[in-house]
Amino acid sequence: MTTRNLLSGPITFSSATNRSANVLHALQYPLHKLAFYGYIEGHRALLAEVIAHHLGTKPTDIEIAPQEWWQHGSFNLVIPLNVDVDPAHSHRVFVHALNTVKKIPKTGASRPPPSERLRLYGLYKQAMEGDVDGVMEQPMAGAGLTAEELQRERDKWDAWNCQKGISRTEAKRRYIEALIETMHRYATTADGRELVSELEFVWNQIKHNSPSASDSSPQAAAPPRRFTQPMSGSDGPMKILSPMSEQDEAELRSQRQMDLEDREMGHDVSVGSGRSQRKMERAITKLSAEVAALREQISTGREWKSKKERSFPSWLGWLVWSIMKHLLIDCVILSLILVWMRKRKDRRLEDLVRAALTLVREYVRNIVPSR
Repeated sequence: MTTRNLLSGPITFSSATNRSANVLHALQYPLHKLAFYGYIEGHRALLAEVIAHHLGTKPTDIEIAPQEWWQHGSFNLVIPLNVDVDPAHSHRVFVHALNTVKKIPKTGASRPPPSERLRLYGLYKQAMEGDVDGVMEQPMAGAGLTAEELQRERDKWDAWNCQKGISRTEAKRRYIEALIETMHRYATTADGRELVSELEFVWNQIKHNSPSASDSSPQAAAPPRRFTQPMSGSDGPMKILSPMSEQDEAELRSQRQMDLEDREMGHDVSVGSGRSQRKMERAITKLSAEVAALREQISTGREWKSKKERSFPSWLGWLVWSIMKHLLIDCVILSLILVWMRKRKDRRLEDLVRAALTLVREYVRNIVPSR
């Protein structure tokens, strides 16, 4: 018997006659699906750019799944993605760590030994500039440096060179971990412990993400990301939603509601409560990370605003504004006094003002050359 294809699967003529809906219109849906899939396939680059824009990352970090992984319902299309956002997250925590280092002297914490400081210095330079080769030459004698200064510069160069070959992202991760380890040993004050606890909490949220290759140092390329096919007999990581009518959807919702009521009547709530608890824990963890990041942004903004207010251009602008404001107030007061004295037919102050303006005009004429 001849069969035709619908979105929900093949259908025979006898099956179509038993349906109350018009199947002829639905026969066009597979062709529309292929056309729509082709349109989306032709705009993969644009789709990656839009996703990267909303996630705050780069289009190269977005991998769109092949068509065999796409899933659709009656009115929607689900396209799985792989998003590599680890560099962005590591950089955010790295900036947090640098701000933490700036705050450490204010806590009164003890100073780490030179070996620890050099290790952090080497990781910092590797994270910021990549390999030392081509960036900084090895210090040599005869460069106008004393023996002590030469040894200090050589130690810095050696510390940087020890990190040669690792990517910038990996260097940031190692810097954060080394800083947390060092602060645990030497930040013994209450403020210091609070700083390291906050940094460690933020870092724990993302440190298990797989590190990604950076755009700096030469390194073995990371294996490309792949969408693994689902095992036979399973739906894979996504649930397949077949097209259904409004009546079928209403029946499915009713069945789910009945199952939920049956579970409640049977007091089978242990699974649901466990899921709710895990969901609540994840929400609290995410909220705490966002609060810590927001607190860091507020602190950075306050420091920047304070530095800006103390800068010379800001002070000069405030001085000019104050002078202009006082001059404007004096002019308003003088105008009111002149109007009041003119009503009393007293022209003494007005004559003085006119004489002063005449002197100013003559002075300006003598200074400014005539055209």
